[in-house]
Order: sequence, then structure tokens, then C-alpha cells
Amino acid sequence: MREFNTSGPCDPRLHYTVMREDLLQVGQKMVEKGKYFTIWAPRQTGKTTYFKLLIDRLNACQDFKAFWISFEAYRDIPREKFLYYFKRSILNEMNDSEIKNRLEKIELNSFLDFYNFFTIDGLVKSRF
Repeated sequence: MREFNTSGPCDPRLHYTVMREDLLQVGQKMVEKGKYFTIWAPRQTGKTTYFKLLIDRLNACQDFKAFWISFEAYRDIPREKFLYYFKRSILNEMNDSEIKNRLEKIELNSFLDFYNFFTIDGLVKSRF
């Protein structure tokens, strides 16, 4: 039985949720086109819920592996530790063993390595 949620993201299976199908379609189309976007809204208005629903939608497509990473914990750590923990976060979300093995071999020591991590090695298909 669903209930009203008073904290954190809503899960439509557990909570009464206002589903914004039109906005989810807009977000999916933007991602498919390789576009970046942000959502500006007051606290407690569904931003996190929106992105979690969009992640579920994108993962239903075969072209995407989307997952949630919060950068809040990275706020006060040095760059080298950020790159290490960011890579670990991605590896924890990967379930494709071939991609995971390739990612484990890549070293992240600079932001250029960070860029190469996603592009040059072909881990992410370019949409441009």
C-alpha cells in the first residue's frame, strides 16, 4: 500500500507520486541528443525523484547505462581522491563485465584522464 512521502526521493511503487510524463520525455530526448540540462527549483519539489525516474527510463533502453552518483560527499576532498572515488562509484554501478574490466585498467590522475575515461577509449558512444 502506498503512502505519502515526507523526505527523500519518491518511489512510485511505495509513495503517491505526481508523474510528469511530459517532462520525462523531454529529459529522455535531451539525453538521446547528447544535450546537457539542469533543473532549477526550490527544495522538496521533486528534482531528485525526476532524475531517478529518468535513470530508470534510460536504463530500459539498450543504448544507455545510467546511474545515480551524488557529489555531495566529494565536496572537500583533493582532486586525486575525487578521481579515485568517482571511478570506484562508476565501477560499483557497472554490471557489464567487459566494460568493467576495461574501466579498471584506466588510471585517473588528471582531469584529462577523466575526459579520456569517457571518450577516447570508446567507453561511451559519441552522439555527435
